[in-house]
Order: sequence, then structure tokens, then C-alpha cells
Amino acid sequence: MISGNRICCSGATAAVLLFLLLPALAAAEWAAPFLWRIEGDKPSYLFGTIHLADPRLAILPAAVDDAFKEADAVYTEIPFDPQSMGRVVQATVAPSGKGLAAILPEDLHARAAAVLRAIRPELDIAAFDGLRVWAFATQLVLLEAQLSNPFGTPLDLRLYRRAASEGKATRAIETIDEQLEVFGSLSRDEEIHMLRDTVDYMEEAQSEGRDIVGEMLDLYLTGDLARLGELLEETMTGGSDAEFNERFARKLLTDRDKRIAERIARRLREEPGKVHFFAVGAGHFASAEGIQHRLREKGFTVERVGLVCPGNR
Repeated sequence: MISGNRICCSGATAAVLLFLLLPALAAAEWAAPFLWRIEGDKPSYLFGTIHLADPRLAILPAAVDDAFKEADAVYTEIPFDPQSMGRVVQATVAPSGKGLAAILPEDLHARAAAVLRAIRPELDIAAFDGLRVWAFATQLVLLEAQLSNPFGTPLDLRLYRRAASEGKATRAIETIDEQLEVFGSLSRDEEIHMLRDTVDYMEEAQSEGRDIVGEMLDLYLTGDLARLGELLEETMTGGSDAEFNERFARKLLTDRDKRIAERIARRLREEPGKVHFFAVGAGHFASAEGIQHRLREKGFTVERVGLVCPGNR
């Protein structure tokens, strides 16, 4: 991200400078990508992504780009076809008469509205009233980053589109229903609890001038897997009900790590002569039970590309 400097030039010159300099800046800042090589008849790759759009993610690091070019098949967490994306959007919509204003306790509704205004003064919680509570909670955390890049394409989707345009096989590791079940299985009280903890956390971050998503993105770009894991644990296992938060984190990460690793292992064994490129959120690699560790337990040789520090393997 470029900030703090002013360049006095015409609009056309500025556009040319951005066009020429952005790739170099992105490559320089994205220092140590979360990329692992899986040995086999042909090597395959694990790539930890981040579900965001940001100019610094515009150009893949050379090691990732080379691995992607080798791939016969590219896997994302979920399918990105229009029908699947439509189902995701539909799942976030609350039934009629059961939006935020009807469900949230008055104090929580007012606090969530204040958090929105702190992000952007013009944001009105009424615009989000049609969302399910869990969908609003997740949207609230990412909103500032999304508003900063309103026309950007998240990294995962860019990988999918590029693979399709290059004639590679595009496959999904999980189904839409499997991902949505993590949130769809929550009771109303659990959804409200999730939002309350989110508002608590964001109020504290705003009072301290912290940008949590920005911190995660910086850690992602610098390749600091250990610190990224610490920050994820901080955001997921605190709060007013530690037991619920730990149970939810297990469903969102640990249980899915196991399932994803099993499916990757099966695909590698079924098609050993192909190069597979698995793009999964970086959080799934950040714990001692992460995907790369689970694959090693299954007998695969998995090493992080270009990085030998044991704490970041």
C-alpha cells in the first residue's frame, strides 16, 4: 500500500506511473508467500490465500506464478461458478421480518450502528437490515477493507478465473453446503453472541486505532505464519464465552483442516501424474494441526518453498 506521499502530475501521467510501478511494488512487498511443495511423481503445491482484494496482491510472486503455470488442475475452497455464488448470496439473506432490527437487542443494534459509522460516517445499519446476523458479523469485520478496494477481485477468485482462461481444470475442495453449514448451524442466540463479540472486538480496535484486517494482510504479505496464527487465535478464541468461541473455531478451522487434507491426499493418490495447485485460506496452515502438517502425517513430503525457518513450515 502506498500512502503518505504526494506526486504532482497530470492524471494521465499518474495513471501511467501506477500501471508501471504497481507490479514492481506488489512483487517487492509480497516477500514470502505461503507456498508449499508436495513431492511426488510430479510436484504439486499448496498455496495459502487471503480472501481479500488489495493492490499488493495484483501480481503473484514468481515462485507462486511458476507453480501455477505448472499446474494441470487448480483447486479453490469452493466453486466460483455463478450458480454457486448465487447460493452463497441467498444464504446470507434473512427471512422476511427476521432482519437485524427485528432480532438484535436494542443495545447491540445501537452499538453495531456506531461501529459502522466509525468505519464511514455515511454508513447506515438500515442498509444491512436484510442480512442474517452471522452474515452481518462477518461483513462488519471486512467492510473497511472492501470499501477501500470496491472494484477489486479477491485473490481466490482471480486464481479461479485465470485457471479457467488458461484451460486448466478448475475444481473445488469443499461444497457450498459444507462451508455454509458452519454458520447455518448456529442458533439465533449463538449468532447474536457472535455479533456481540465482534462488536466488542471492533470497538476496542477502533479505540486503539488498530486495523485488524490490515494487520492480517501485512502478516500475510510478509509471510509470517507464526504471528498470523497468533492473531487468528486472538480474534477467534477470546470473547465473553470462550467455550462457544473455541467450539466455533474448531468447526471453522480445525475440522475443515482435517477434511481438506483428506481430500487433497486422496486427489494426489488418485492422480499422481498430474500437477495439482491447491489454493486454500492461509489460516488453514497457521496451526500445529494445519493442512501441511496433516499431509506430512499421511506420509507426504511437504516443504515450504523458499523458506527454511522451522517456525514457519
